[in-house]
Amino acid sequence: DQDPPGGMRYDPRMASVRMKRLCALAEQDRRRLGGGVRAVFRRMETEAFAEAAEVNRTAARHLAKGRREEAEKVWTSFSLAKQKAALSEADRMFDGLVWYLMNTTDSINYDYAWRTMETKPREIKPYDPA
Repeated sequence: DQDPPGGMRYDPRMASVRMKRLCALAEQDRRRLGGGVRAVFRRMETEAFAEAAEVNRTAARHLAKGRREEAEKVWTSFSLAKQKAALSEADRMFDGLVWYLMNTTDSINYDYAWRTMETKPREIKPYDPA
């Protein structure tokens, strides 16, 4: 059984697991693997903060008219959409990182001439989630 003691379970449907597995993989080499992951989430965060200003204005208009439930719906909808987008990106990048590692590991760890028929190691560029 791969699950840790104490009742915790690995369930890839859980948001915390989906984020943690990406984080754990990217942390193995912060420069080569983690840089692209951080850049994607920084961009998403910047976009969300910019959009939040308009969401706040819309919610404030509802509140000014006494429509608290409408204001709550505006913020809830915005928040859920951002969470869904972040999870989708985490899944996409996790799959991308696994593929990247599968595609680059042999040229890093093995005898080049015998395993790859190359005369020298190929340059491994950092993971780019784009």
